[in-house]
Amino acid sequence: MFCSKCGNKLDPSNKFCNKCGNQVQNQQLNNYQQPNYSQNQYSNYQNVPTYQMPSNYQGPKSGNNLAIIIAIVSFLAIILITLLLIPDKNNPVSNQPNNPQNNQQNNQQSNYPNNQPDNLPAKDRTIMIYMTGSDLEDDGFASNDLDDIVPAKTDLENVNVILIAGGARSWKNSYITASETGIFELTETGFEKVKKYQPVRNMGDSNLLSEFLNYSYNNYRAKKYDLILWNHGAGIFGTNVDIISNDMLSITEFKEALARSPFNKNNKLEYVNLIACLEGNLEYAIVLSEYANYMVASEEVSLASPEFDKLDSLTQVATTDNAFAISKKFIEHYVEGLTEYENYYNSFNEYSLSASDREYLKQQKKSFKSQTYSIIDLTKISDLKNAISDFFSSIDVNTNYKTIARIRANTVQYGQVAGSNDYDSVDIYELVNSLRSLSPTKADKVLNALKNAVKYNWSNNNYSNGLALYFPYYGKVSNITNAIGYRKIISTNDAYNDFITKFFALKSSYSNMNWAFEEDSSSLTSSIKVNSEFGFYLTKEEALDYVKANYQIFRKYNNNYIPIYSSSNIEFDKNKNYLKVNYTNRGLKVNNEIRNIYLKEVSNDGEFITYSIPVKLYNDNSESSLANLTYYFDIKNNYGYVGEVTLVSESDLTVGMIAVNLKDYKYIEFTNTAYNITKDNKYTEDWKMVKDVETTKLKTENLKIELVDLADKYDYVAVIQVYDAYGNGHYTPLIKIEN
Repeated sequence: MFCSKCGNKLDPSNKFCNKCGNQVQNQQLNNYQQPNYSQNQYSNYQNVPTYQMPSNYQGPKSGNNLAIIIAIVSFLAIILITLLLIPDKNNPVSNQPNNPQNNQQNNQQSNYPNNQPDNLPAKDRTIMIYMTGSDLEDDGFASNDLDDIVPAKTDLENVNVILIAGGARSWKNSYITASETGIFELTETGFEKVKKYQPVRNMGDSNLLSEFLNYSYNNYRAKKYDLILWNHGAGIFGTNVDIISNDMLSITEFKEALARSPFNKNNKLEYVNLIACLEGNLEYAIVLSEYANYMVASEEVSLASPEFDKLDSLTQVATTDNAFAISKKFIEHYVEGLTEYENYYNSFNEYSLSASDREYLKQQKKSFKSQTYSIIDLTKISDLKNAISDFFSSIDVNTNYKTIARIRANTVQYGQVAGSNDYDSVDIYELVNSLRSLSPTKADKVLNALKNAVKYNWSNNNYSNGLALYFPYYGKVSNITNAIGYRKIISTNDAYNDFITKFFALKSSYSNMNWAFEEDSSSLTSSIKVNSEFGFYLTKEEALDYVKANYQIFRKYNNNYIPIYSSSNIEFDKNKNYLKVNYTNRGLKVNNEIRNIYLKEVSNDGEFITYSIPVKLYNDNSESSLANLTYYFDIKNNYGYVGEVTLVSESDLTVGMIAVNLKDYKYIEFTNTAYNITKDNKYTEDWKMVKDVETTKLKTENLKIELVDLADKYDYVAVIQVYDAYGNGHYTPLIKIEN
C-alpha cells in the first residue's frame, strides 16, 4: 500500500502518510500479522520473573471451550507453518517475543522514532483506553462503562477516543465480539471498528499494549496523550487479567510495553489512569515516571458496579482542562457513584431499621470505608524513591527486626478487605511514620517527599495517604520471591530492595518453637463467662516475639465445630506482658432466627465495626455467585445495618470488589463450614474440614438482619491465636464459654 500523493510505502492500518501527512483513503480493516520482534531490536529484557496463573485455575466456562480450543490449535498451526517456511538460522528463538532472551531489562529511554509529520492535523488530546473485560464483563461492567461515553458530550473536534478491547468470554454490546480483538474509534454515532486482530490477542501481552500505543500515536495526532488501563489489578504483580489467555500484564511487561512505545522523557503521556485495584503504589509510579506526568490510581481495592461510571468523566473534557483537572473530576465522579450505591443498601435496611435510624443512616453515608483514590505527580517520584532508599539503608535490619516486624504486622495491608493477604502493600506514610524513631531525620525527608508527590488524595478511611509500598510479610513465598525480583528490575540501585530482601530472609530463617501455654495450659482459664474480661501472661521471651493476636468463637454442632465469630480486638500490655481479650458474644440473627453464620470483624475504628459475611447469591435460574456481605455496626448509636455486597472474583491472581444490589437476586444463602476437633482438645490451622454447613436459602425480599448477643442452647468455645515476629501462629486450647 502506497501514498497517493508522495508514493511513500504505508502500513495498511495508517490513516495518514508518515512522510507527507496526506490522508489515506478507503482504509480497510486488516487481519493482524505478527510483527518480527528481533533479538537486536528488543534484547534488553532478560530474566523477568513470571507471575504464573495458579495451577487450579478453572479457565473459561465450558460453553466456550470448544471454540477456544479450535482457535488455539489453528493459531499454533499457523505459527508452526511460518517457522518451518521462514526459519531464522542464526537465532531460532528471535521471533518469539516472550522468550527470556528477548526480555532483558531496558534501563534506557525508548528510541522509537516520531513518525508523525509536522503537517498532520493535530487535535488537542488523544485518549487511549486499554480495556480487558475478563470476568467483569460477564456482568456487563465493561460495556456499562463504555455505554456511558456519550459522543454528543465528547468534543470530537478536539478529542480522539481510541479503544482496544478483549480478554472476555463475551461482550454485552453490539460492536465488540469475543472472536477477535478490535481497536475502535469514537465517532458521532458511537464506537466504530478501525482495526481487528485475528486470532484473538492476549491482553496480558506487552507486545499488544505497545502496538496499541504506537498505532494510536501514528494515526491520531494530538498535542496531549492520555492512557487508561481498565480491569482487575494485583498490586506489584500486574494488571489486566485476560481470562481467555490465562495471563495478565505484569509490571515488568508494562515497563517493556512503554519502552517500546513513542513515549519517553521528552514526549510524555499527560496522565495514566489505572482503573484497577491496588495499583496506587510506588512501584507503578517508578515505572510510569519515565513516560507520564501524572498517575491516577487507588491504593486499595476499588469497586466495579453499574452505579460506578468511570469513563464518561474522562472523555468529557475541554481544551482548557489539564491532566490534574481531568483526574480530579474522575475521582469526584467516583465518589458520586458511592453515594448512588448507598441509596440501594439504605433502602434494603428498611426491614432491619426503624424509620429514624434509616434517616440517620442516609445522612451518615457510612459505606465502602476502604475506598481511596489519588493523583500522583510523577516528576516527584525520583526524590521519593531516593528518600525511601536512604531511610531504609540507615536501619539495621538484624538489630531491629522484631520492632520492624511488629510494626509491619499491625499496619493495614491493602487487599485484605477483599479477603486476600497476597499483595503485601501498605501505605507509605503509615509505615514510615510508625518506623520514624529508628531514623527520625531521614523519615521526615520521606514524609516531605511523599507530600510533594501526592498532588491530591481522597479517602474515606484514616489509613490511606496517597501512595503505597510493597513490603513482604503475609504473602506466599513464591509471590514474595517474584515481587522482589520485579522490584529489582523496575527500581535499580535501590537500597530498599536490599532491605526487604534481608527482612524476608530473617523472617524465613526462624524455626517455630512452642510457646509456654502450648506446652502447659495451666496458666490459662479453662472456661470464661459471657461478656467477662479474660487474658493471660506471656513469658519475657514470648513478649519480645509477640506481634499480634486474634480470637475465634466456635459453636459446637452435631459433634463438630462451626466458626461463628472472629476478631483481633486484643490488647497487649507490654509492661505486664499481658494479653487482654476483649471478648464479645455477638452473632447474627436473620429473619428472627439465630443461624450458623460466620461473622468476621474486619476493622474497628472506634466509631464503626465492619464485618464481612460469606454468602451465596441466586438469581431466577438458580445459578449462584459467591459474595461477601458487609455489615456495619454503629457503636455510639448501637445499631447495625447491611452495607455493600460484593461478588468474589474468580481469578486467584487478583482481588475484586464487584458491587451488586441484593434486590437483583432472588435468594441469599449464608455459607459456613464444619470442622473436626483434634483429640488433644487443641485447635490448629490443619483442622479437618468435615463438610459445608447446610443452610437455608432465604428470599432477599424483606430480609431482616440483626446483630445480637448469643444466648441459646448451643455450646461455644474460644481459641486465641497469637502470632510471633516470624509469622508463626500459636494457639491456646479450647476455652469453654459459659452462659
